[in-house]
This record gives sequence, C-alpha cells and structure tokens, in this order.
Amino acid sequence: CLSPSPTPLALHPPPAFEPRLASPQRGAASEATAVRSGSARDGALSPDELRAFAADGFVIARDVVARGVVDALRLEYNVNAFNALHPAAAARAGGAQRDENHGHGAGDGDGEDEGEGSEAAVGDDESNRSDEVEAVEVATADIHDNERTREAKRAVTASARLRGAIGSLLEPDNGPFVAPLPPGQDALNWPRQGAPPVARPFEQWHVDGMHRTATYPFALLVAIALSDQTRPDCGNLHASRGSHWPITNAIRQMRAAHAPPGLAAG
Repeated sequence: CLSPSPTPLALHPPPAFEPRLASPQRGAASEATAVRSGSARDGALSPDELRAFAADGFVIARDVVARGVVDALRLEYNVNAFNALHPAAAARAGGAQRDENHGHGAGDGDGEDEGEGSEAAVGDDESNRSDEVEAVEVATADIHDNERTREAKRAVTASARLRGAIGSLLEPDNGPFVAPLPPGQDALNWPRQGAPPVARPFEQWHVDGMHRTATYPFALLVAIALSDQTRPDCGNLHASRGSHWPITNAIRQMRAAHAPPGLAAG
C-alpha cells in the first residue's frame, strides 16, 4: 500500500549475499568461466548481477534475447496496430498483395478475394470512429488474438539465454529454467491524440493488484524491452531500487513479534 505518510519501519541494510552457482557435478564449472558480457554462456547471471538483484530487488540482464527476435515481435505489434487503427489503408494493402499473388498464380480464386475486399471496404466506414479509446481497444484486441504475434512471443520466451537467467534466480542448482512460461502481458503504451511526447497523466500508472483485496503472488516478474529507452523515467515498467526491503523487514518484525504462523510466513 502506498501512502504519503507511511508508518516508519526499523529498516536494516541487506545482508551479505553470496550467489549460488550451479553445482560442478552438473557440468557448470566450465560454463561459469566462459563469460559473455558479464554472464555465463548459458545465460546464467554473473555473481555481480545476482548480488545486485539481492540488494536492489531487480537486475537488468542485457542480451538475453536476440535483437532479431525482439525486432520481429515489435514488427508484428506495429503492423497489427496499423491495420486495426487504419482499416482502409490495411484493406488497400491487402488488395494490392492479393493482386500480386494472382499475378504469380497464387490465391483461392477471384470471386472469394473480391468478396473479402468488399467486406473490408464496407466495414471501413463503421470502423472510422472519432473515439480514439474504442480504436485503441480494437487494436489491442487484434494484437492479442493473432497467431503470427503469438508465434513471435513464443520465440522470445524460448530464448536459451533468457531461460538461463531465470534459472539462475529460481533454480540455481538446476541450470536453465525449462518449465513452460506463461504467455505474459503485452504492455503497450499507446499515445493519446494531442498528448505531448512525455505526458504521464495520473491515471496511467498503477501497481499490479492494487484494486484486489486478496494477495497476488508471483515468484519472478520478467519484462522484455521491445524498444530502447531513449530518456530517463520513460517506458512501461518502473522499478524502485531497494523497495523490497521495507516489506522484507516488516515480515521480519512480524515474525519477531510472534505473529500468527500463517501471516508470519507470508
């Protein structure tokens, strides 16, 4: 809970942290000596990165997903967003592509293609709304429900280096993380019409679960940046360095005060 006047806690500095690397018996000794940009070849985080994670509550791991894989996913988002927000242009582009396919002997037949083009043209007038919020909702729905986009997302989560970095935090003795990863959330920051480039209205920020009374636990939050951060304090994710320590110390105080076991172990 965020409050302008939070209740003061007796804060303690983070304890000394000695990172646990994979056991030599699992053949990780040679991997730990092969350093690539501060990390092992299999993507495992370096000892310095693990210490930073323990002290700061987050770590920025670079080059864990290939640039080409990230670019492919961003391209899918941009193409789908353009098609949804500008249906007339998308229909024209689709018609030109169908004409080219017919010139090369492709396509399912002239009648079916003309029907699809007519349907897109009819729907154009209805989709050309002045309400930008509805247009954004249409674009977002189209992005989420697209097989090409889902395939591009699967390529990102299949990255061996990404799974190695996750494994070094969750399963340091077991190597890369091999369990299926959840599909994740598409955090797309759509600009508002007429808004200045760095406008951050109050209602655009939130803390996950802030409107829920029940707990919303997770083991690790992983964010993949689809574009570079061009200036400080911009983007869809903000991490507050050391913000996990007040919660950690509060739990320690509850345990020390003999709080009920269920609460003390939370």
